[in-house]
Amino acid sequence: MPSFRIPEMPDLLHSKDVHKTKNKPQNNNIHGLYNLLNLVALLSMIRYFLEDYKDYGFIMKIPLNELTISDTCAFLGIFCFLSLACLICFFIEKWRIRRLELLDGSKKGIISKKGSIKKSKRISKFILVPFSTSPSSLSYLFLFCLFASFSLAVWLTSSFIKHVYVSGWSHVAIWVFTFKLISFYLVSHELNPPVSLSHFLYFIVAPTFCYQLSYPMSSTRRFSFILRRVVQLVLGVFLFVFVMDQYSIPSIYRAIENPSWLIKCENVINVAISSAFLFLIFFHMVFVCALDILAEITLFGDRNFYQAWWNSETVGEFWTLWNIPVHNWFKRHIYIPLVKRGTHKQLARAYCFFVSAIIHEFVFSLATRRFSGLIFIAMIFQIPNIYVSERVKNSLPFLANTFFWCSFCVIGQPAIVLLYYRSKWLKEMGLA
Repeated sequence: MPSFRIPEMPDLLHSKDVHKTKNKPQNNNIHGLYNLLNLVALLSMIRYFLEDYKDYGFIMKIPLNELTISDTCAFLGIFCFLSLACLICFFIEKWRIRRLELLDGSKKGIISKKGSIKKSKRISKFILVPFSTSPSSLSYLFLFCLFASFSLAVWLTSSFIKHVYVSGWSHVAIWVFTFKLISFYLVSHELNPPVSLSHFLYFIVAPTFCYQLSYPMSSTRRFSFILRRVVQLVLGVFLFVFVMDQYSIPSIYRAIENPSWLIKCENVINVAISSAFLFLIFFHMVFVCALDILAEITLFGDRNFYQAWWNSETVGEFWTLWNIPVHNWFKRHIYIPLVKRGTHKQLARAYCFFVSAIIHEFVFSLATRRFSGLIFIAMIFQIPNIYVSERVKNSLPFLANTFFWCSFCVIGQPAIVLLYYRSKWLKEMGLA
């Protein structure tokens, strides 16, 4: 096709060439679209809140308004008891390492010719010590103390704390102390290092479950940063309770009680939206605010508490990215030892999910005083869900992240919430 080129004339106003050979601009910055989506989500939530306000009025409760003095005293008492149990376990382990040093020195005394007489006295002194203070028996004593303190703390929480949220956090604290002591026990038995009380106490308060001989440290504390995170944490608590009381729970009961399937579907969608919103608030409170505050106070240098789990393309990626402290503990003390002992990787991963499922169901059932098995089933279901999500990623990679979000926030969480409240509602109505 013949083309006509206009000669260069500086006085032309409307006849200059506009179209030239250019490739499509490769601009991957979609920050503006994210802002639009956030704005639409915020406006949608406000509209849902206004609809609930028209139907029910303002029904939000003050956070922890039902908390009693007895619950508070019981929680503080259990926390002090767990701290005392940690100290007892520490001194048992320190005693064990000291006995190993004496035994090692005694063996060297037998081999050495120069100090044979002097060392042999240490041997006889060590042999005369009762069996209950031998290194192996002290290891059993450590495990017995750990099991006894765990069982007693669980019993105290279940017996004296009636508030659901406080009971749940108390059970979480029990497992936090248990994870830390198990890590301390395994590392100490593997390396037999000299242990110091100050380093052990630092490990107990540091935002990590994995014991090691040294930790990366920050140089200074940023008090303005701590204050900002505290304000965010307090606002997050109020926002969480507001969404739960004002929006989520009314939608749950409307979905359960109303016979119309159209209204049921509408409220199931509302539950899915609120569940996703509550999960994001919970994540921000714990991993962005609480752990940052604790790390800043303790000068803990490793702030890698989470990675970009929101970009996960498989369910397996999500479970390895969203809770790094717990993931590190399971990988270090369960997964890697099983694999090194010849266990298949898939079986080792399934075993980790099985242990995690028991812990999740344990905490949820004792906190709510109602065993349903839903949390256990949901966690076990993650094993085949990982396989399905990996197949989706290999076959339809552009849908991988969407499939993850659908399985997690559209189907998974709402299904658990609705089934739990349905069983609770049936019991309240005398139908179950």
